Amino acid sequence: MLIERLKKPVPVIRLRVERSKGEWRVVKHIRLAEKTIPPSEELPHPGKSGLWSGFWFEAVDAKGRVLYRQILQVPRRGVEAFEDGSIHRIPLEIDEFVTDLLIPDFPEIDSVRLFLEEPERLSEKERVKKGPVPEPVAIFLTREKVPPKKGRG
Repeated sequence: MLIERLKKPVPVIRLRVERSKGEWRVVKHIRLAEKTIPPSEELPHPGKSGLWSGFWFEAVDAKGRVLYRQILQVPRRGVEAFEDGSIHRIPLEIDEFVTDLLIPDFPEIDSVRLFLEEPERLSEKERVKKGPVPEPVAIFLTREKVPPKKGRG
């Protein structure tokens, strides 16, 4: 079982993914001989709205079954500003974003689905149209011919 294999250092794929001009792409694909990575995570309940919210990735097999999932830090969309004794948020329109995804390098993992769900940024009409099931913003294949890098990364 995959969860048992993650209790010790395992072969790992490090995918560096970038969002630029609204498009996601892999900018670096490194295979590491072994590394200890966190266990897979479950998604929290979507709450009253019934809509998922957050930033996460799922490593899936060829049939789409989730074998490994990690919840990530949501890219910053605003900053807090203090003015005249009050605090308010100033939205940031950042289109550039880079992050690393650490995925177990196991043969049954076929691809990685990346999700960025921000229902609070959608109008009510867009929320209804979207529905409760999240759609990945990108899908990356994991089986590239890249030799393992020596050492831990």
